[in-house]
Amino acid sequence: MLPLNYKDIMDRPDLKRIALFLAILAGFLTPFDLSAVSIAIPTMGGEFAMDAVMMSWVATATV
Repeated sequence: MLPLNYKDIMDRPDLKRIALFLAILAGFLTPFDLSAVSIAIPTMGGEFAMDAVMMSWVATATV
């Protein structure tokens, strides 16, 4: 059974490592996703006949 209070969670080093791993992973994936969208925007704009304003909303929505 998982601990329910903050003190019990902070006393377990395995949970600290999992939390650290997830934070590092999230920090890596955010810029990766943004760069993927930046590369895909011109293709999506041509495919869906979007103007520059509409394409900027696509980039903003991914943040």
